Amino acid sequence: MRQDKTVLILAGFLTLVVMLWFVAQMGSSREKGRVARTDSNTPTGIKIFADLKENLQPSSATQWRRPFLKVEDLERFDALFIVAPKISLSAREEGFILDWVKAGGKLILSAENDEGVARISGFLGKAGISPLIDETPGFKNGRAVEYEAKEDSGFVKAGEKYFAYSPVRFQDSLCLKDPGTCWSREGAIESGTVTVFLGFPPFSNAMIDRGDNRKIAARLALGTKRVAFDEYHLLVTEKTTKDLFLDPAFALPLLGMIIGLLLYFLAGGEAETSDVERRRRKKGASSWHDFGRRVLAKTLEREGVLRDGVARQAKFFAALAPK
Repeated sequence: MRQDKTVLILAGFLTLVVMLWFVAQMGSSREKGRVARTDSNTPTGIKIFADLKENLQPSSATQWRRPFLKVEDLERFDALFIVAPKISLSAREEGFILDWVKAGGKLILSAENDEGVARISGFLGKAGISPLIDETPGFKNGRAVEYEAKEDSGFVKAGEKYFAYSPVRFQDSLCLKDPGTCWSREGAIESGTVTVFLGFPPFSNAMIDRGDNRKIAARLALGTKRVAFDEYHLLVTEKTTKDLFLDPAFALPLLGMIIGLLLYFLAGGEAETSDVERRRRKKGASSWHDFGRRVLAKTLEREGVLRDGVARQAKFFAALAPK
């Protein structure tokens, strides 16, 4: 019986180890895809570009870490970067950002997938940029796509070779004619412009040193005076507790702990505890005081002190009550 319990406990432990290994492998894979975003210790993934902008003109790059609540938030900037937002901008935010663009502002956007494109689709529609996208043919994690632009388009120039890291691309005839339009577009709204990049933007930490991407970064840095990098909509997400429990990195370890507890009780964990309790009660109290008394008694007995003392006491009492 005890051997069966040991086998069950060992099986539960091995199951937990396998689950933790699986989660670690998944986390490692996600980290490889995410390292490009977190490199240089910045959540926006564009610290290199921000430092470049600061070196060209001190105090010209600001990281914005709250929602845009009023028009005055944008008045001191001539360019606004909203990189891969995790939540949609409110209708109010979108409204006065569009007014700011109409007055001459430069809005630079990026999206990594169809959900990201949906969050910025309001700006794309106003700028005449089609929000239709399709999967990038042959896209693989960790592998960027090299392409050469055939015509000038915004910050993209003909003859230059760029690298794009994106699972999606624009789906229209322009992309079929010119690869330079597959992952970046530019449109105008009155006096201002809207530029959008799909995937990791060419000025991001991971892509800025690939091919002629640095030229796009240089044009962006030199073509703007004071810029704001939106971090609020990047850091805040729309996920709920349900999404947490659906995340394997959280759910699998939790499941493993539950299985381990079940196996423990099925293997007789409670019965083992009862056996220990019975043995403890059979031996009597186990306080430190009693333990000390037992140790002292054993020591005295071993040294013969207790035996001799008892003999002397017996002799003493015998003398008090002679027969």
